[in-house]
Amino acid sequence: MISLLYIDYNTFINLMINRIPVASGSFYEADKDKLRYHLKELFDKAPDSSIAKTIGLLVPHAGYLYSGQVAAYGYKRLTKKPGTVFLLGPNHSGIGSPISIFPQSIWQTPLGEVKTNNSIIEKLSADHLITVDENAHRYEHSLEVQLPFLQYLFDSNFSIVPLSLKDQSLSTCIQLGKLIASVWCVSDVIIASTDLTHYENQKSANSKDHLALEAIKKMDTGLLSETIAANNISMCGPGAAIAVIEAARQLRANKAEILNYATSGEVTGDYSSVVGYAAVAIE
Repeated sequence: MISLLYIDYNTFINLMINRIPVASGSFYEADKDKLRYHLKELFDKAPDSSIAKTIGLLVPHAGYLYSGQVAAYGYKRLTKKPGTVFLLGPNHSGIGSPISIFPQSIWQTPLGEVKTNNSIIEKLSADHLITVDENAHRYEHSLEVQLPFLQYLFDSNFSIVPLSLKDQSLSTCIQLGKLIASVWCVSDVIIASTDLTHYENQKSANSKDHLALEAIKKMDTGLLSETIAANNISMCGPGAAIAVIEAARQLRANKAEILNYATSGEVTGDYSSVVGYAAVAIE
């Protein structure tokens, strides 16, 4: 006799992995009320948007004190609640697979819990390019720090597809962008988490970042890759940017707008060694 195992919804949720925040208390406030207040301040200073549909965003991932205002410029562009948010960022630790997708899970922040889109994760991980691997994400901050911005705007009423990129080569990330476009729905948004030039003086950072942003503005992934290599631009998430631009191009986006640019020097007052941050909307 064959018996069927029945698992109710609450049991199923308990079987899912809980991804505990690693950046809470350092990159952003661990206290829910303090975090909400800080986010409110950031969003209040960012201009409202009348754009009906943003397909992709490029936003930074430093501590909110340094890059939070720039990120708020990007997130303020989202005028409607997304169904699923594709989160792409660099693998700073070097742990894990070349392209790592987090398994079905619940991601926790002080503002609540966000579930992964398990159907899309299953579809994407069927391709040899992408490996289900939580190790790459365990200590990575670049995706986690995006969630409170989204939760502030939309509570936790959206799902995520977290992708950590150790392999940021042009060919791999173009292929990744095409895969994402193949499973994208009209209510979804694709986010590249990246900072720009690292630890150069203000003048040098501004010059190099301007070159990278011009390539991004043209939505030219080849030019972006060439510009980064030719000018030794220490942008940490070029592959995330390339993948998002390629996905957006596949989805017939034709415009990338630079919403805001700043450096850490404008916060610290030290312009001898800065990190550059930009917010870009792709429509």
